[in-house]
Amino acid sequence: MPSDTARHHRAVVLTVLQEALEQAGLKPADVDCVAYTKGPGMGAPLVTVALVARTVAQLWGKPLLGVNHCIGHIEMGRLITKANNPTVLYVSGGNTQVIAYTERRYRIFGETIDIAVGNCLDRFARVIKISNDPSPGYNIEQMAKKGTQYVELPYTVKGMDVSFSGILSYIEVSGSLICKTTVWTLLNSFKCPGCMIEVQPLNVIVWFSHQNQRKSSGTAEWYIYSLTDHLNGNWPLSCPRTKKFI
Repeated sequence: MPSDTARHHRAVVLTVLQEALEQAGLKPADVDCVAYTKGPGMGAPLVTVALVARTVAQLWGKPLLGVNHCIGHIEMGRLITKANNPTVLYVSGGNTQVIAYTERRYRIFGETIDIAVGNCLDRFARVIKISNDPSPGYNIEQMAKKGTQYVELPYTVKGMDVSFSGILSYIEVSGSLICKTTVWTLLNSFKCPGCMIEVQPLNVIVWFSHQNQRKSSGTAEWYIYSLTDHLNGNWPLSCPRTKKFI
């Protein structure tokens, strides 16, 4: 939330500034100017940092420089890669743009006309219950490497622009059905006759009870198996009593 982020920035910004000077081995007199993120971004955190930057610039007697958030990322990439004149694919949770430098400024040659690809991946991960640790995009990529079923998704390119809302809408409507079909395919492979199986949209609850008793009776062991368990190689599951695969 913007307000929570702003409170966090207020609490740590001076500590971060001090640590940055110490790690760089610099003193305020060695600094040429004070730069801060001018935008784009969430309003409350931007205002918080801008206020601190203005105050520090006045105290140190240094010029104040507002930096475009996106250009800051691009310039860091150029510095690290030592690229001279790159065409940049700028991808984040809020942006998807093809950018290049011409006529003394960065210009957008193509971009998403609806939602950013990062936002699309985050929402897709929530639909099929993929973890955020370390990030949804990374986890989706690792699971895709193990995939064996190709699912065709609607994808639109309009000139130099792209659209991702169709992919997300398709997944939100069809994702649960696809996952349920996959789970049923797994369940039909091996079963222990004494165990009970309950299928939910994205999870399978396995009751290890040969008397068909639920956990409420205090005698049944149970396990919640999700689609991501299969993608992570945690299937098949064996019954602790008969040692047969469920």
